[in-house]
Amino acid sequence: MLGCEDDWNSLDHFDPTMDTRGNHTDQVWMLFSNENLTTTWAFDCTSPDWIPSPYPAPVTVRNLCSPYETYVLQNLLSLYNNDSKAPFFGCLPAVTHDPFGFKALVPEAEWVAPLPAITKFLPGHDVRIQAESGDTNATSLDVTLEVNVPMDCDTVAAAISFNMSSSGHGGSPSIGTPKCGNVTNPDPASVANADISQFSWSTTLTNVPDSILTITVTNPTAQTGVVTGLRNHLMVRKGSSQNVMVFPNSDYDNDAFSVSNNVYTFTHKAFGADMLRYSGNFGQNWTAWENWQDTTALNPSVFSGDFVFWDGNHVMVQSALSSTHVVHADHGYSQARRVPQLLARGPFNQWGFDQGISAQMEQNADGKWELEIMSTWPAYVQLNVWGYDDYYYGDVDGDGVLDRLPLNTQAPNYVNMSAPPHRHLAWALLIDDSTMTWSLVPRGESAVGAIMYALLLSIPLVTGVLAVVLFNWSFYGIRYNKWGVKPKVNHSYSIICLGNKLKTNVSDSGVWTHKHKRRKVLTATLEYEIIDWKLKVKIGGLGVMSSLMGKAMTDVDLVRVIPKVKDIEYPPGDPAEPIEVIIFGEPYLIEVETHVLDNITYVILDSLVFRAQTKADPYPSRMDDLSSAIFYSTWNQAIRVFQNWLHMHIAQIYGEARIHIW
Repeated sequence: MLGCEDDWNSLDHFDPTMDTRGNHTDQVWMLFSNENLTTTWAFDCTSPDWIPSPYPAPVTVRNLCSPYETYVLQNLLSLYNNDSKAPFFGCLPAVTHDPFGFKALVPEAEWVAPLPAITKFLPGHDVRIQAESGDTNATSLDVTLEVNVPMDCDTVAAAISFNMSSSGHGGSPSIGTPKCGNVTNPDPASVANADISQFSWSTTLTNVPDSILTITVTNPTAQTGVVTGLRNHLMVRKGSSQNVMVFPNSDYDNDAFSVSNNVYTFTHKAFGADMLRYSGNFGQNWTAWENWQDTTALNPSVFSGDFVFWDGNHVMVQSALSSTHVVHADHGYSQARRVPQLLARGPFNQWGFDQGISAQMEQNADGKWELEIMSTWPAYVQLNVWGYDDYYYGDVDGDGVLDRLPLNTQAPNYVNMSAPPHRHLAWALLIDDSTMTWSLVPRGESAVGAIMYALLLSIPLVTGVLAVVLFNWSFYGIRYNKWGVKPKVNHSYSIICLGNKLKTNVSDSGVWTHKHKRRKVLTATLEYEIIDWKLKVKIGGLGVMSSLMGKAMTDVDLVRVIPKVKDIEYPPGDPAEPIEVIIFGEPYLIEVETHVLDNITYVILDSLVFRAQTKADPYPSRMDDLSSAIFYSTWNQAIRVFQNWLHMHIAQIYGEARIHIW
C-alpha cells in the first residue's frame, strides 16, 4: 500500500518519498502493541505464559519492516502436527515494541530485501521557494535525495531528468557535481517501522527560472545491482512572492491591472502556467481558454452590463497547468475584495424579508466584511453572494471556515452564534474573503442599553409633565379675588382672563363689594350648556369655561345671556319683556325668555338673526361680510341693553364673552 496525498507530507500531487509497505503472499506472523511507550515482553517458553508462533521450531524469523531484525524461535511444549512427534510450535522468548508498534515476521528463508526507495527529498516535494529578481543565487537550487539502501552515484545522476513549466521564460536546469555518501544521522521514520535513509545524493541545479520544476527519477540502481523499478516525480515551485502558481495565497494584485483610455490590460506574473482565461463579473462568466501571454488586452465589454452593481472594475484571471489558480485585481476600488457583496439572512431579519434590518455586509478598514447583528441568542445566519435564491455559505462542521452547499441540500448549513459575553448585546460578524473564514467580535454595552431604555421611557413622561406645569403657570395664572383690596393710592386693577388683560378703574374706597353681600356676574356667550334642559351648543373652549363657571361659582348669582339656534327644540321659559335693537336705522324686537337653575339665571334671546346658526356652528362663517356685521351688531346691542338694565359694567372676553362682577 502506498501513501496518498496528505497536507503534512505534500501540498500537491503524490509524494514518492512517502513511507511505503512491502508485499508478501505467504503466511505472515503479525505482532501488535497498544502501549503508548516502548515495552519489552519476555516469557519462559516452558511456562504457561508464552508467546506462541505459527511456525515450527527451531526457525529464525525476520521482520518485513524496518529495522529488519531477526528472532530465533525456541521449542514450545506443543506439537506442531498433533501427532506425538516433532516438530513443536516455535516460541518467541522476548520482543520489544515501540509505542503502538507492530512487526510482520516471516521465516528468514522467505524474507526478501526491500527494494531501493527514496526516503527523503530536499528542499521537499512541492515546496514553495521564494526567489525575487536580483536575489543572490536566484537561478540556482540545492537538491538532495536520500535512499533506504546504498546506491550507485553515477546511476542516480543518470536517472534524473527535468520538466520545466516556466511560461516560455528561461532554459533547462543543469546538474552540478554530485556528492554521494552514507547518512550518518538519519531522520526517524514518520510512520512506525518504515525505512530510514542510508544513502545521500546531493547537487546544485543551475539555470533554474521562475517556474514549476518537475524532477523525474527513473529506475536508479543500488550498489547491489537491484533497481527500483519505479519512475518517481518530485515537484518544486520557485518564483516571486507575487506568483500565484508558487504562492496560492498571493491571489490579489492591483498593480497587474491597468486602465488607460478605455484600454484594459493585465500583466501576468503566474510564471509556470501554460493557459489562462479571465472574468469581469466575479466568475459568473469566463472567456475561452487561451495560450499563455505575458500581457493580456482585456475586452472592455466584460466590465459593463445590467448585471454590474458594484463600484469599480474587478477582474479575475485564472492560470492553469495541472491545477488552476486565480488572481483578483481592482481598478477604481480602494480595498481588496474577492466577492462583490455578502448578504446575511436569518431569523434576525426574517430571512431577508425584513427590509428595515440591514442584511448588506460592508468592508471595514481591515478589508473584512462586517455586519453588526442584534438578535435573540443563540442565533444563526446564512451568507449569500448574489442573492437569497443563489448558493449560500454556512459552517457545517463549526471549524470557522465557511462551507458552500447547493440550494437543494438538506444538510443544515449555518453560521451559529451563541450569546455575546457579559456586558455586550450584539455580535459583529466578520468575514475574510481571502480565506473564507469567519469570526465574531462583541459589540454594544448592556449598561448603555439599560440607560437608554430608562431615558426613552422616562423622558416623554417627565417632559410631558413639565410642559403641563409650564403651560398652567404661563396661561392659567388667574388669581381669584374673593373679597377685593384696598389700595393706598388711586390705580387701575387688571384681571387676566384667558390670556387677555381686563382693566377697570377701582373707586377710591378700593372695594368692589362688601364681603357679606352676594355678588352678581353677567356673562354673554354664543356657546353654552343648560344642564337641566340637556342642551349644548358647541361646547368648545369658551363653552367649557362658561359651563365650569356655572358649576364652580356657587357663591355668586350668575346671569347668562345666550341666543337660540335653529336646530334645537327649546322648552318654554318664563317670558320677559322684548328688547329693541336698531339695524340700518330700523328697530327690531328680540324675544326674551328666562330660565333659573340654582344660582344661574339664563336670559334666552330669540331672533331670526340668531336662528340662522346651528348648535354645531353658532358663529357666522365669515367675519368680514354684511351678514356677520348684522349678527354681531344685534348681539352686542342686546348685551348692552342688559348691561343698562342691570346697571353693570361690561368687559370683553376675546370678542365673544363678557363678564362683570357687581
